[in-house]
Amino acid sequence: MVKIKCVSRSEEDFTRQSTRQHYRIFRNPAPVVHPLENAREVKRAENAAKLDRIFAKPFICSLSGHEDSVSCMATSPTNLTTLVSGSSDGNILTWDISRRKRLYGVPKAHSGAVTGIVFRPDARGFLSCGRDKSVKMFLADQSQRLEKKKRAMSTKSNNQIQNQDSDDDIKIEGEDNEDSDDDDDNSDDNDSLSDDEDKAMESHKIAPGYLKSIKPVQSWIGANPFTSIDFHYSQPQFVTSGPKVELWSLNRSAPIHNFTWGAETIQSVKFNPSEHNILATTGSDNTVVIYDSRLASPTQKLVMKMRANTLCWNPMEPINFVLASEDTNLYTFDMRKLDIARCVHRDHVFAVMDVSFSPTGLEFVSGGYDSTVRIFGKDSGHSREIYHTKRMGHVLSVRFSGDSKYILSGSDDHNIRMWKTNASVPIRSMPGAEKRKFDYLEKLKERYESVPQIRRIFKHRQLPQLVYKLKRKERAVRGKARRKEKNVRDHSKPGTVPYVPERQKQIVRVIE
Repeated sequence: MVKIKCVSRSEEDFTRQSTRQHYRIFRNPAPVVHPLENAREVKRAENAAKLDRIFAKPFICSLSGHEDSVSCMATSPTNLTTLVSGSSDGNILTWDISRRKRLYGVPKAHSGAVTGIVFRPDARGFLSCGRDKSVKMFLADQSQRLEKKKRAMSTKSNNQIQNQDSDDDIKIEGEDNEDSDDDDDNSDDNDSLSDDEDKAMESHKIAPGYLKSIKPVQSWIGANPFTSIDFHYSQPQFVTSGPKVELWSLNRSAPIHNFTWGAETIQSVKFNPSEHNILATTGSDNTVVIYDSRLASPTQKLVMKMRANTLCWNPMEPINFVLASEDTNLYTFDMRKLDIARCVHRDHVFAVMDVSFSPTGLEFVSGGYDSTVRIFGKDSGHSREIYHTKRMGHVLSVRFSGDSKYILSGSDDHNIRMWKTNASVPIRSMPGAEKRKFDYLEKLKERYESVPQIRRIFKHRQLPQLVYKLKRKERAVRGKARRKEKNVRDHSKPGTVPYVPERQKQIVRVIE
């Protein structure tokens, strides 16, 4: 008797409850049934890597408005869209990066170059310092004042047009006075602008977003020009750098403490985001010094062969910080063990001018004198991405946005450029199915990134001609130095030529 195997399935398991649902599909995940699954995934990962390079469009927009080099920038700690930038001509501009427009500006906020800008932790205001030996604090809600004035002006003009259309031949006494009284009631004395500004805004003699009457809420005068500034995370105090490090209080006109340890000029100063009383500085004598504001004295000094322009603490691992050095490299250090670097980050061909960590602490961005912006992983020796344009000048300042999705770079061609952190990710919101497919392809690329053909696609980048030639020359010089060191060690008495790791070659000594 013939045996017949019947497949019995419930109709409810295959019936859609609505037309938007997909039909249910049964799949056997056993590897025996899918012998070519690995090959298919590798091919999908390769195609995804190619599509990434095809659709890589990192540049978003350019924010123009400065008349000199953009020397410093700061992002709001509570608002993802607010950016404040300072230039070498003393002007300060505030931007809304979501709308890609300028909110307002403070012309000639400093008589010299603006060397540092920092927001207060509560984001109620920001402080700026400059070469004119002054520190000034401005309110952060000036944009609301300007927008309110613009809305009042537009409402007033619309009301006048409507009144003219409805009362062509009849004039009612007292109507204009009521309108003026209503406008006066709606306007606030603190938010009103001067008559000169009204005329200038109406005649467009002042650039959009400029307010001439903005004055600092508070100001401090120092004895020497300032090079950078940072605000305390938990107390109303800020620190400035110059010939010496000075700790200031918002309630006093003179510094509370002064810190010095040999350097003629302190290039930058940063508070630790976790241990708020710890601060680190970089000096012109190739030193990195760590201070404790509670002791009013330095604790450690690191002496390097080349000068460090600035530093940045890791917000998620606050014991680590990154140095942007003049020797074209970046160095990650652990402040508990300064005698050896945790990682050396290569790829720039000229001096690195600025560095900024992402809020996640997994990546940081650097800008250099080679007119490029590079993105590094916190433990990666080489950059995963390089951004450049034909017209971009030397990059003097870089910042991550508050959500880690965008990068802002300021250069000496008077422009601020906005880039995507992931060059191939679209800015628009993706539907659920597209988002799931995108995440699936990302996992495939991460899984098979070590496959040779996929790794070659990932690493390929178009470089400027100057950067390409200097990188090739640098590789040749480094290879020659390694071969020479190996030959000297092979032909010398054992132990006379010690092996020095790359992470320790640029360190001279550590003083405690």
